[in-house]
Amino acid sequence: SNYHISQSFNTGNVSGYEYVGGLLGVDNSDGGTLTFMDSYNSGQVSGSLRIGGIAGNSRAANNLTRTYNSGTISGTSIVDGLVGENSPTVSTSYTLTTSRLVSSSSIANLRQASTYVGWNFSSVWGFGECTQRDGLPLLRFAQELTTFYSSGCLDTTPQPHVTYRDW
Repeated sequence: SNYHISQSFNTGNVSGYEYVGGLLGVDNSDGGTLTFMDSYNSGQVSGSLRIGGIAGNSRAANNLTRTYNSGTISGTSIVDGLVGENSPTVSTSYTLTTSRLVSSSSIANLRQASTYVGWNFSSVWGFGECTQRDGLPLLRFAQELTTFYSSGCLDTTPQPHVTYRDW
């Protein structure tokens, strides 16, 4: 089977000993593909072994698509800004901390929509003011903000707030 973690985020601190991640500790699924999509971590992640901004461990068959980590990541061994252990396929994903999977990004780059190739800034993602969550993209459905900007935190053209409901 295939699994998705989509439009998910963590803003809190996560700590443990082994297999610690901002969104997932370890993927113990038996086959299939786990895809992280349109998700982020901004919380501090800490532990000893296999520590990652998105996941402590994610099998090579898995995918990270349109994800980012802006949280501080710390550990003793096998530490990465995105995934601590293993190397899933990574597409248009970013981190402020050191990663073997992608080049680290600067905060200035992560504040601009032009950095995020293929991301949907009209209905999925948006930016608040530069002082809100460090000016990084936020998921619109979570209603963390009432006014979103589509070009970056320095944009002055507000986009309409979209409210999603499950009926």
